[in-house]
Amino acid sequence: MAQENLEKHSRWDRIKSILSAAALLLAVIGGIAMAGGGALWLWANDLRDFGLGVMGVGLGIFIVAVIFSTVNVRQALSGQRGRFAINAIVMISAFVGIIVFINFISYSNVGRMDTTASKQFSLALQSV
Repeated sequence: MAQENLEKHSRWDRIKSILSAAALLLAVIGGIAMAGGGALWLWANDLRDFGLGVMGVGLGIFIVAVIFSTVNVRQALSGQRGRFAINAIVMISAFVGIIVFINFISYSNVGRMDTTASKQFSLALQSV
């Protein structure tokens, strides 16, 4: 019984050490899978379900990589470069969100306006 418990424990330690060593590779593979799945979902209408599956698998691989390299992730995020990177990501996300919101509002409310000085392209009030 004790030998089986020791064997299971050592097997788990071996798996943890292998995954910790391969965390960077797993993170890269997960990121590529998420980007590829997103591209499939975005541009190939027939492969949208497959693209979602690939994105899900990529996200799972990426999460495994983050879990098994928590020390490295914590060090990267808590350092000065990490704080600057997080700040830059937040600002870029806010900028993109504002642009998408403005685009959505302007796409929904189409209104043409004649900005010429003589108003030569405007319709008369009787014709509207």
